[in-house]
Amino acid sequence: HAFLFGWISLLTGLVMYKPVQLSGLGWIFGGYHGARLIHFLSMCGLLAFIPGHLIMVLLHGWDNFASMITGWKRRPDYVAPGDQP
Repeated sequence: HAFLFGWISLLTGLVMYKPVQLSGLGWIFGGYHGARLIHFLSMCGLLAFIPGHLIMVLLHGWDNFASMITGWKRRPDYVAPGDQP
């Protein structure tokens, strides 16, 4: 979702920055005022997405977040009792 919100806010931001030069892109978003509305809504979505995920990292721990990036946990709590050294 954040990727989609980011691209939409980027494109609508460009429409607001250069409305005459990018009038074709502005037409897709319903004109200048439509681009402003869509930009506002996509930024609200992006701003709601980020704190929600930061709260999840705080609740579930940094190791869980790092395992999403690296693909493994440093101290896995799901190891079977016979597998531990």
